[in-house]
Amino acid sequence: MLERAVSRGQLPRGTDIDLIYDVVLGTLIYVVVLSPRRSDADRLDRAIDTILDGALRVAIRRAPSRRAVRARLLGA
Repeated sequence: MLERAVSRGQLPRGTDIDLIYDVVLGTLIYVVVLSPRRSDADRLDRAIDTILDGALRVAIRRAPSRRAVRARLLGA
């Protein structure tokens, strides 16, 4: 999925796909399973937005919106 995002220009060339995958997976595990705080969809959305803001710092300027880019990346 992330490799396709790079090939479509949704992520900048040279993006460390393995690192993004690790950060997303680690965040999801923490937020959903390990966090002492009760997690809700809004908190998970904010976590994903934070990760994608960093990963898309170049591509986000060309994208119509952060939510649109995230929806395309996540297949929503």
